[in-house]
Amino acid sequence: MDALLAFVRESTELGPLRAPLVAKVEQAQGALGEAEASCASGGRAAARRALERLVRKMLIVRARTRTLRARETIPPALAARIGDDARDLAASARLLQGSLDCP
Repeated sequence: MDALLAFVRESTELGPLRAPLVAKVEQAQGALGEAEASCASGGRAAARRALERLVRKMLIVRARTRTLRARETIPPALAARIGDDARDLAASARLLQGSLDCP
C-alpha cells in the first residue's frame, strides 16, 4: 500500500488525475489502519468491513485509470501499473477477509 501511494504521489505524468488518485489510495490506507486496529481489539466484523472499504477504494482507483480522460492523460504503461497494483491489493484484501483471525 505504501509503495503504491508513494508511486502515485511521485508520478507527475498523472496530471490533474494525480490528486484524486492520491486521495483514494490514502483513504484505502486509512481503511487498512482501521482494519488493523479493529482486529487488534477483537473486532473481526469491523475489521472485515474496513477491508471491504479498502477493496472498494482500490477498485475505484483501477476504474479511474481506465476512463476516457485517463486514457488521454496517463501513459498506458503507467495506467497499467497503477491498475495492476490496485487490483493486486484488492485481491489480497479479499483473501485476508476470508481468513481473518482476530485475537
